[in-house]
Amino acid sequence: MTLQNLQNNPQTMSPQDLDQTYTALCNALADVGEAQAQSFLAMLSLSLIAHSPNAEQVLSLIAQAQKQCLNPKA
Repeated sequence: MTLQNLQNNPQTMSPQDLDQTYTALCNALADVGEAQAQSFLAMLSLSLIAHSPNAEQVLSLIAQAQKQCLNPKA
């Protein structure tokens, strides 16, 4: 699943909600600081995974993020 697919999925957030939540994430990361960023992201990820009804979708998103981090220009 790509970001484009998520944006076209009627079950996903509106662009405004996506912007609001992304901004909140950025602000929270700035607040906790670089030293705690990894822990914060791990806790948030586990919470979001726990709220997802679809393991296949979560696994696909994990694989996509991993691929993008390993091959940032791909």
